[in-house]
Amino acid sequence: MSTTASRLALKRSLAAVGLASTLLLTGCGSAPAEESFASSQGAEQAVPAAPAETAPGAAESTEAPAAPAETAPETAKPADEWFDVAYEDSYKSVFLLSAAQIKDATGLDVATASASDLSTAFADAELWAGDSRSADYADVIVTAFKNESDRLNGTVNALRNDDGARLKVFVKHDSHKTIAHVQTSHEGDQHHG
Repeated sequence: MSTTASRLALKRSLAAVGLASTLLLTGCGSAPAEESFASSQGAEQAVPAAPAETAPGAAESTEAPAAPAETAPETAKPADEWFDVAYEDSYKSVFLLSAAQIKDATGLDVATASASDLSTAFADAELWAGDSRSADYADVIVTAFKNESDRLNGTVNALRNDDGARLKVFVKHDSHKTIAHVQTSHEGDQHHG
């Protein structure tokens, strides 16, 4: 019976090593092969491997630049560049985008983009959620761009013909309701409501 138990233990160990190897080869694991093997042998042997990995300062400094490079596409636009906050209080927020800011945020040139193109580009929740100023309202802003895309025809025309025109996103947020609307703003407009 002990021979059967030994064979079963050996099969389990080989299966664990095979699974770890497969994960490493497919890029799902981040540990070197020695650590994967050590972790398959039990927690007692895996513990010494972890301090050796984090102890050298050089290893940390070489890994640190790699992490920002991987996250750079997610934070491609700094928060203060891709839209302006024209007004904000505890009840409402007004965000404005110029033609240049629209191009920076979406890559779309309003001179050639259609209202549908703008609606699709701004109906991306990740775009709005990625900025702390609009993150709380990302879902209602996306809904506004989906439901009010017909208003963008006038906005696109205004942006093409009026240097003072802006795409305006109005968000009402109070204890009763949170809702957003897509509008056109012109230079000199009051943005309090």
